[in-house]
Amino acid sequence: MMARKYAPLPDIDAGSLRGDLVALALMMPTPHPQGTPTLGIWQAVMSDPALSQALRDVLFAPYLNALSSILARHVEHGTIRPDNPALAHAEKFLLGSIFVEKLLTGTEANSDQLIRVMDALLLPALTSDS
Repeated sequence: MMARKYAPLPDIDAGSLRGDLVALALMMPTPHPQGTPTLGIWQAVMSDPALSQALRDVLFAPYLNALSSILARHVEHGTIRPDNPALAHAEKFLLGSIFVEKLLTGTEANSDQLIRVMDALLLPALTSDS
């Protein structure tokens, strides 16, 4: 797992919330090669909290940190209300779709799929007035 540790991402500022999230989706790592036991890894993660934390720290931290920075900047600029409950679930919206895609369709998620989920679910939730 340490061999796939990803470096910190460059600052993302495309000028809009959607632009920033699209840029992040395009930076997400490419799907695993055919035959990689992705679902087996996730099964192990479900039963081992230490493995789950290690996976988060090693593989996902750069993307989660970038997402956090994007969201904080848009809260500061007034694009997202600071009390918007979707802020607490943004990671799940974005990263969860990667795992659900593999589970339900057998195919790896790609940036196009992440952008569709973002447009349909994450952006409306983050910019909702209620």
